[in-house]
Amino acid sequence: MTARRLVAIVVTLVLVGLVVCLIAVVAVVHRLNNAGPKVSAPHETLPPSGAPLNDNSLVMSSDRTGNYEVYVTTTSGGPSKQLTGDKHFDSWWAKVSPDRARILFYRTPKGVHDHDFTKTALWVMNADGSQQLELRPVGTDGWKFQGHAEWSPSGKELVMFGGSRLSPQIW
Repeated sequence: MTARRLVAIVVTLVLVGLVVCLIAVVAVVHRLNNAGPKVSAPHETLPPSGAPLNDNSLVMSSDRTGNYEVYVTTTSGGPSKQLTGDKHFDSWWAKVSPDRARILFYRTPKGVHDHDFTKTALWVMNADGSQQLELRPVGTDGWKFQGHAEWSPSGKELVMFGGSRLSPQIW
């Protein structure tokens, strides 16, 4: 066997190996990017909602207690009422449902707030702060990121971003 033929065989084997590796990477990325939500909490499985918020109510998050919590106040500047209260977690990104009876929010370990979307869990509660329920724990469906959930106009669906580190999608 000549040296030229040996070099050609080695180069061919290296190229075949690179192609196999590239195919494997493409398959993994495709699988991560197409792994849609499999676990959901249909509207019917949520606890009964309480009384809706008044039209002049405003939902917000604040760190006035040392970590972020969700509050409700009035647009006229009245006193606020704290709805969440766990010193181990930040609760934030509060979004009122279209019927104003429920509030979506994210919860992260204390001090993380909105700085690391790999640690966010999506929660829902009644407008008075009762019946807090985790909808999407961290890592659900293999997602590495999730955040910015919004209610659909009907209040029966949500839209949010989530998915892989390489290419999160809108779901």
